[in-house]
Amino acid sequence: MKRLLLLTNTRRHLDAALKHPYQVTVLTEHPWRVDHPNCTCIHVPAFQDLHLQDALALLPGAADAVVALTDEATVLAADLAWHYRTTSHRAQGARWMKHKDQMRRRLAAHAPQHNVPHLVDPSAQDVEAFLARYREVIIKPGSATGSQLIHHVSTQDQACAALDAIRAARLQPLVEQFMRGQEYSVETFSYAGDHQIIAITDKYKNQHFVEMGHQVPARLTPAQTVTIQEAARTVLTALDHHDGPGHTEVILNDHGCFVVEAHPRLGGDKITTLVELVYGIDLAEQAVTWAMDRTTLAVNPSARGSAATVFFDPSVAARLPQAAHAAFEAHPHVAAWKLPAGPAHPAAPYRSSRDRQGYVVYHHPESPHAHQHAQDWLTEVHHD
Repeated sequence: MKRLLLLTNTRRHLDAALKHPYQVTVLTEHPWRVDHPNCTCIHVPAFQDLHLQDALALLPGAADAVVALTDEATVLAADLAWHYRTTSHRAQGARWMKHKDQMRRRLAAHAPQHNVPHLVDPSAQDVEAFLARYREVIIKPGSATGSQLIHHVSTQDQACAALDAIRAARLQPLVEQFMRGQEYSVETFSYAGDHQIIAITDKYKNQHFVEMGHQVPARLTPAQTVTIQEAARTVLTALDHHDGPGHTEVILNDHGCFVVEAHPRLGGDKITTLVELVYGIDLAEQAVTWAMDRTTLAVNPSARGSAATVFFDPSVAARLPQAAHAAFEAHPHVAAWKLPAGPAHPAAPYRSSRDRQGYVVYHHPESPHAHQHAQDWLTEVHHD
């Protein structure tokens, strides 16, 4: 029986693997979420703190494939795949994607047309000169996740405060030119270096760059679609992403298509659910079967309407009535939801994805405007 090593914190990912006759070992930070009698479940305190030799000491034996479907685990999975001589990850590419400063350096050399001007761990004087040239900049950590500590600044005082906040968190600052335009994510699957575009997703962010919604498919012209697809393929090749899922975030404007981030994993925020609702493709299962059996996807089917994830903004979360559960349960277009665990309170706009208080996944099989339909319906619910 083939042996799969799966690194994840999500039960849905394990369920995708258990559909197949594999011997599954799961490394996870949250065993209570993914434990199952048909697999070996191994608890690790934190993927990012676990070195290769420590991980090997925990594992029962070799694996035929290693699959990481959790952001924090991508580098460890790449190291394990290299150790076992599988082709499911390339260690250096995973590191370039994990660390945004390294990604910027790599793209500057191999895909400069999709990169943005940037500084890595600069001095205040360097940032002052950068601001004088570009007027607006983004200052963020080089390796944090979840839209944490992202600052949009236009003055030297703001820049110094942002640098201090990031360094106080023991992170290295990355300074980038602020790019205006519409942001999208590109969901891909790579087969031995051949990058297949699965979906392009509209992204909706608040003023602190926290993602408050997504829609599949994005509303694009044919020319815009081609531009984004070509950029994603170029960037994935430049970053040595060879196998498995990819999630690339880009900004499209009149000057081109520019990379915000790239990841060797599935998209979060229920994007994989949106892809399955619209295209009928289970990307988690595809990640497993490609790594284990080299099974490829057929040509993408036509979109079946559109689907969206909408996170409740603070005012909506606070106003949802106690009877909201019944409304979500009964609505024919609601595919999934999560209501606030307790009384929600109006607050300033969220500053991190961890601040968000619930969501709805909405699928409209006949309309390209699922995100707008979902927002309109939520307005009705919280006013009832």
